Amino acid sequence: MTDKKLVGGIKTVRNNIFRKTFKTSDAWFIIGILGIIAYCSFYFFPASYFFSLSEKYIDLPNLVSALPALAGGLLIALWFVIRGKSIKNLNDFILFFFASYAIYLFIYDYQTSQELNKIEYIAENKTHLVIRVVLLVSSLAKTMITFIEFWREIILEKQSVINKLDNQEVHHKKSSDDSRDIKTIPEVAEVAEVAEVAEVAEVKKDMKVDVPKKENNNKHRLTVIITIIACLVLICFPFIYYYTPIFINRFFHH
Repeated sequence: MTDKKLVGGIKTVRNNIFRKTFKTSDAWFIIGILGIIAYCSFYFFPASYFFSLSEKYIDLPNLVSALPALAGGLLIALWFVIRGKSIKNLNDFILFFFASYAIYLFIYDYQTSQELNKIEYIAENKTHLVIRVVLLVSSLAKTMITFIEFWREIILEKQSVINKLDNQEVHHKKSSDDSRDIKTIPEVAEVAEVAEVAEVAEVKKDMKVDVPKKENNNKHRLTVIITIIACLVLICFPFIYYYTPIFINRFFHH
């Protein structure tokens, strides 16, 4: 009985760790990112016209064709904002893994390296095409994540400066109060004032317990909604770009 309880306890702990480590939202992000990568690989990547399922999109401008890949990078950046630095590390691992392999081939197997960079080889080997799309999406995500971290550091630096100024002001006020030989305020009034300040501070502390959490949750949800809408617009934009002139011509001709 003791062994069964111990095994059951270990399984429960493992399940709890897995649930905390891998959330349902992570699965949705993975599905979305993989879907965008497949979408870019077989429809809008410039080399995919060799085997594309929709050859009518070949003539789209390169920038328009790359917008779905930008949506993938944006989705990874959102995943980083929600989950944390583990997503940044995963993205860096993907980038540096393929970069290391490319440098290895360039130094030790130059002929294979040149063969892999030919557009015909990429088009004939779907795996290499998908890898190129993964690198593009991952690179765009890296750019966005770096900018997010840069912006966060600016905010932290400003907050640090403000905190230092506040601490200096408090220290200066305290030292000036200690240097006084004669009290200008009666002792009873001073005690009452201190008590009042303490009471106000306690009220403010109580008020700050729930309000920031609610505000952060609202901002968090708004960021997620806006980012998802932006991703959907970027994904659909090549179709919008292609079909809008056709729709306008048909509308005005009829």
